[in-house]
Amino acid sequence: MWQAEHQNAFDKVKQVLTSEPVRKLYRRDREHVLQTEVGHEQIAATLLQREDDEELHPVMYASRKVLPREVKYAIPDKEGLAVFWAVNKFYKYLFGSRFVIQTDCQAFTILNGKPSKNPRILRWQIFLQGFDYTIQVIRAADNGLADFLSRNGVE
Repeated sequence: MWQAEHQNAFDKVKQVLTSEPVRKLYRRDREHVLQTEVGHEQIAATLLQREDDEELHPVMYASRKVLPREVKYAIPDKEGLAVFWAVNKFYKYLFGSRFVIQTDCQAFTILNGKPSKNPRILRWQIFLQGFDYTIQVIRAADNGLADFLSRNGVE
């Protein structure tokens, strides 16, 4: 049962995540990292940038519900969907600059491989060809912000 104390804790977390010193203003001249995550009912992304202190700080958060047709996707397809959606969502911040995509799904590297026979994945591969990015597979424990959003659906 969701009670007032749960809502208060949730609101406190949102406040901390959206204000200084955690969240920073976007700056084009910084190194950017896009972290994505897939939950059972949500996909989420966090756009981070490396600051002078060498730490990654979030600049933007996004999440959305998985559509009924997307629930049936295999895990690599859902991970690909999350990346495609996130890059599209943050298009104006990522296009024309080099960035890193971090995911905790090794199978996601299908987007970087040879052209897929799956039309959906092939469309995502073609879309991502217009960007200058590298993929890093990270531990799930290092993908906390996107993971939180994929479980709680904060927009």
